[in-house]
Amino acid sequence: RNGSLDRTFGRRGKRVVPFRHGAMPVAISTAPRGRLVIAGNAGLEDFRWQPAVTRLNRRGSLDRRFGSGGRVRTRIRPFGSRAHGMLVDLRSRVVLAGEAHSGTPAAPDWVLVRYTARGTPDGSFAPGGVHRGDFGTGFKVASALALAGDRIVAAGSIGGGLGVTRYLVP
Repeated sequence: RNGSLDRTFGRRGKRVVPFRHGAMPVAISTAPRGRLVIAGNAGLEDFRWQPAVTRLNRRGSLDRRFGSGGRVRTRIRPFGSRAHGMLVDLRSRVVLAGEAHSGTPAAPDWVLVRYTARGTPDGSFAPGGVHRGDFGTGFKVASALALAGDRIVAAGSIGGGLGVTRYLVP
C-alpha cells in the first residue's frame, strides 16, 4: 500500500551502511541502472569529518564496483573537510560541493571533489580530484551543484554573500 516500505529493497525496506566513526548523509541521487548514490560526511577518530560517498545497487546492496566495496572517503588535508551537496552527471561521475579547513575554523575553503564512475578521485577534473576555489580570505563554502549543459555550476557562500561559479568539464 502507499507509504509502506518497499520490502524488495535492502532488508525489509531498509539499508544501513556502517562507517567506523559514524556518518551523516547530506544528499541522495539516482544513477543509471536504478542505483542510488548517497553523499555525506564520515567521522574520523579525531572528531573531524571527511566527505564520503556510498553507491547502492537497485535492491540496496553495496555496489562493490564503486570505490572500496561500495564506499569512498576523501581526506582533504590538513584539517578535515565536509560535503554539503552532490550531483551525479550523465556519465555516473559524482561531484561533491563543500568546505575544507586549512587552519582557521571560521574561514573554510570552497571545495569541489569529483569521482569517476568507479568511485576513484578524478584527476582529469583537478589534481587528486579535488578543486579548491581561490576567493581570497573569509568564509567560503560550496553547498549546491547543478549541470548546465557540459558545465558544472556551484553555489554557496563567499564572504557572507551568495557565490556562484561555473566550471569547464573535461
